[in-house]
Amino acid sequence: MDVTIIGTGFIGSTLGRALASSGHVVTFGSRHPANEVVGWTGAVAPVGDAVAASEVIILAIPGTAVAELAREVGSALAGKLVIDATNRMGEPVANGRSELPPTIRYARAFNTLGGENFENPVFPGGDCRSLLLSACRRSCCRGGDRGRCRPWTGLRR
Repeated sequence: MDVTIIGTGFIGSTLGRALASSGHVVTFGSRHPANEVVGWTGAVAPVGDAVAASEVIILAIPGTAVAELAREVGSALAGKLVIDATNRMGEPVANGRSELPPTIRYARAFNTLGGENFENPVFPGGDCRSLLLSACRRSCCRGGDRGRCRPWTGLRR
């Protein structure tokens, strides 16, 4: 599966390496794509290009940056699964869902554990592919609408 991670810091780079080691094609979206991502030899692209490259987008940026991201690339997120790994500590609402377009598929994941837990993940099924599939299914199966899950069944890879 092609996955874009917006954010090249500790959480983003750790998730990217773990997903790539599980066989996913990872592209990092960065405001500064010429800068090196520690321990990464794969693709790093401007945010807009990275969003266009994948159907699954993981937000690994500061929670306060979600509104700016939505202003810049919100229309390009339409129809994509956006997995929100951001947090707004001390705020009444910890997630950035309200700042993202209503046309996305949304899930919260990777935001309750420290990034060190993603370095060498061990999940039922052997690797983090099962965790991504679970996040995808949660995002489209709310309210008993199981028919919407069909587009994501190919994520088993």
